[in-house]
Amino acid sequence: MTRKILLTTLLCVCFVSFATAQQPGEISYKDESVIPAGKKGERIQSIIDTFNSNNPERIRRFIEEECSEKFRNFAPMDEHINVSLNTFRETGGLTFHSIRTYVPERKGETVIILKDKNFDSWRAIVLRFADEESYLVSS
Repeated sequence: MTRKILLTTLLCVCFVSFATAQQPGEISYKDESVIPAGKKGERIQSIIDTFNSNNPERIRRFIEEECSEKFRNFAPMDEHINVSLNTFRETGGLTFHSIRTYVPERKGETVIILKDKNFDSWRAIVLRFADEESYLVSS
């Protein structure tokens, strides 16, 4: 009986130590309710406007002119267009809320927080840009 109690106690201690070892560190963030100035901000506004357009030709133009070759070639053009059109159907359009920054910093990522018009639910778009000169969307 003592052996069972000792074994049970030992197993509980091990599981508790494993559980605490896997807890993530505290992540904090800050939301800035202003679209950045310059080319980066223009690209972010263009993404939102393109999603909200519900227009296949506007989506095609965005993919061809404002996305990197890697992103364009990730899927056929019809697939890019369908994803955007489906997003519009699901959301009724997106309204900019903020740009979210994290501590620790997530290098190379721009997180846009949006609210959808159908259900007032929160959405996020995580962007990566090809470079800081052109700000072509790469993912």
